[in-house]
Amino acid sequence: MTQSFSFFVYKPFFILALVASFFVAVSTVQAVTLAGPAATIVGKESEYITGPIDASMHSDLHLSFNYVAEKLDTGDSFIYGWRGDTEEVLGTFVGLPDGATAVPGDESGSISIDLPETAAVSDLEIFIKVIANSTVDNDSVEIANLVMTGIPIVIDKDSDGVSDAGDNCLHITNGNQADFDEDGMGDLCDDDDDNDGIADENENSDCELDDDISCGVIVNLDEDNDGVMEGDYCPGTLVDMAGSTKLNPNHWRYNGTQWTKGLARHGWGNSNAYTMNDTRGCSCDQIITILQGHTGENYLGHRKFGCSAGLVEDFLEFVW
Repeated sequence: MTQSFSFFVYKPFFILALVASFFVAVSTVQAVTLAGPAATIVGKESEYITGPIDASMHSDLHLSFNYVAEKLDTGDSFIYGWRGDTEEVLGTFVGLPDGATAVPGDESGSISIDLPETAAVSDLEIFIKVIANSTVDNDSVEIANLVMTGIPIVIDKDSDGVSDAGDNCLHITNGNQADFDEDGMGDLCDDDDDNDGIADENENSDCELDDDISCGVIVNLDEDNDGVMEGDYCPGTLVDMAGSTKLNPNHWRYNGTQWTKGLARHGWGNSNAYTMNDTRGCSCDQIITILQGHTGENYLGHRKFGCSAGLVEDFLEFVW
């Protein structure tokens, strides 16, 4: 977008005329022009203000403009500078000595000046203030082609080549910016890439980019966390309730993590050892319940002192 505006200062009304062209662009290596709105100022002390301009994400700020001064005498001047948290005058143009005259256009030139780093603020204003006396009515100042430039500061926290301002996944490297469901969140940061209402962690990997809700929902094959993924005969594995009572030698009990065996004096005992996969995900209490229901026998002693090797072997024969 280009803006142009003109202002002139004539005594006694002192109208400042300013012609400027601004271009707003985005670049990571080239200086960009920061724009301000047009304005007309009338008064003895007339001021043009560009602002506010967001220069907070720019460096190497630079101001330039052309001027034409006609018959400004002693006491006439204009100053230019910037405002933000503070105000700083960058320079002053003063009029000709008393009695001096100049052909219109003779007193002309250009201003080109770097702004300090402190000017890189979010509410930067460039001001040009004209001060003239009121004894002569044909003095004038024309300022044109005002341009203020800066180089964009690119912040890329995840170093993926995409600036944070446009990165759809700020903290994870994703240079390709893939966004399957086009929700503004990159796939690597999106818990539901296909926006089907099913979290990616609950879908098979080949269904994360498929919004068909019937595609590949992962079923938890070990809901009771006993380590038995397939063929779990007791899907609700229970810890043996008699875990605090004495465990007879060569008897087994499930403690919620593993099968434990009671040892006879001097550590003697048979060499049998069982895992939850061996017992199809069933604890001693569950083995007793299953076998009692199957045989009609009472295994009360096993509930109190643990499952004997014979009882466990009977169960394995039954379930396998």
